[in-house]
Amino acid sequence: MNSPSLFEQKSYLSIIRRIQNLSPDATNVSSEMTIKQTLVHCQKPLLLSLEDPEVVIPDTNDFEELKSILIELVELFYQQTPRKKWTHPNFGNFTQEQWGHSQFKHLDHHLSQFNA
Repeated sequence: MNSPSLFEQKSYLSIIRRIQNLSPDATNVSSEMTIKQTLVHCQKPLLLSLEDPEVVIPDTNDFEELKSILIELVELFYQQTPRKKWTHPNFGNFTQEQWGHSQFKHLDHHLSQFNA
């Protein structure tokens, strides 16, 4: 069985839907991060993987805006032109397949903490 990848349409659409369904009063069932902290935290790995787009992340604490930013980053990640090599500052070179799997797993992990 293959691991889901954020480059696969079905997985991508599932993650988008789960983010869209989050509410500001969502309760974290397994960690102390708030929903807003989680939305900000989930932006960081996506930003690391975006090579070409110039993305400006506003400094905001507004739930809907944080959710929109994360959705935009997931969309930009999904639409990226494939590359042979992706460099992660902590883990070194990743293949496209590794980036897709790791991004999905990270988002899935945090969305699951909010039963999303």
